[in-house]
Amino acid sequence: MPSRCARRTLVLAFGLVAGCAAAGRAAETRVGPVIVVNRACLWSTDLTYDYDFLRHEDRCYEEGLRLEARTLAGVGALIERPARAHFLLRLAPMYLPKGLDYVRFDSDDPLRLRIPYLELPVQLKATMGAGSVQFYAVAGPSVGLRLGPASTDLYSSGRLTEYQERRDRWRRFDFGVSGGAGVQLGAGRYGLLADMQYAVGLVDIYDGPEYRDRTHGLRLTVAATTTFGRSAR
Repeated sequence: MPSRCARRTLVLAFGLVAGCAAAGRAAETRVGPVIVVNRACLWSTDLTYDYDFLRHEDRCYEEGLRLEARTLAGVGALIERPARAHFLLRLAPMYLPKGLDYVRFDSDDPLRLRIPYLELPVQLKATMGAGSVQFYAVAGPSVGLRLGPASTDLYSSGRLTEYQERRDRWRRFDFGVSGGAGVQLGAGRYGLLADMQYAVGLVDIYDGPEYRDRTHGLRLTVAATTTFGRSAR
């Protein structure tokens, strides 16, 4: 079952969509495809080591491992509607994998964790400036629905030697917040935007007594947009 925060975010998302639809025909709607480069990692805490809340990174270090972020690509769609002057509501449903790399000190071959999510950020966007070049800041909550089992790829000498699926321990929903800044270029109905955001998970995604895992990552978002509405030029 989704967490209370996840349910509230889903309700908020549907409410924003309904509110945007009822805002009036004169309001512009900006839509377009999105490509996301996610520099993903996990904050992991070991709950079993010496009966103490030891960060999993510390125990891995003692065992000859290090946790590293890994780069994953996602795709989706962008929807923006004006809320007030210089403020817009942004929805960006996307397919967004999350995970990390375990790397041994004596080897460059990683053990790679990948968890596929359907991510729905619900954000408020504030624009600055006028004309064809504008800067903006964006922030808001995000809910993620795990689409399948987490996969672990073990590489040895550059070759994939093992593939594992863990279906029972990873929770279905993730919930967090994200925020950042970017720039958008526009010419009539068409535009291009790019922003950098930092995302932090607020709930545990691993359902087990051993570890407490939460997602975080740095995300680069690039979108090409088209504007619809009476006031679009």
